[in-house]
Amino acid sequence: MDYPEPCRTLEDYILFNGPISEAQARLFMYQVLDAVKHCHKHGVYHGDIRSRNILVTLHSLELNLIDFRCARLIRSEGFNSSEYQGSEAYTPPEVLMHSVFHAAEAERLGTGSSAL
Repeated sequence: MDYPEPCRTLEDYILFNGPISEAQARLFMYQVLDAVKHCHKHGVYHGDIRSRNILVTLHSLELNLIDFRCARLIRSEGFNSSEYQGSEAYTPPEVLMHSVFHAAEAERLGTGSSAL
């Protein structure tokens, strides 16, 4: 529940600072993936990962995943796609294509690659 200072959302960071380099984007993505892995390790599905829900601490460029109001505990039976609560513009394809979606890692479901 901390709010690092000074910080901006990732969306605002890019708007105010202009395009980021590929190297910086890679570092940001590693941090986001680590945050998602941490959530999944603790049985939590965030439900609304997007640039407005990622804070960038300006002095260290450390990222924090925020806004867990769409979060749910991961369950093996999955979730009804009609009950998806995340931002419509960022709805994952599996929610649009199937009546039930699973919050488990794609790798565990056999649909993803183990190499990133």
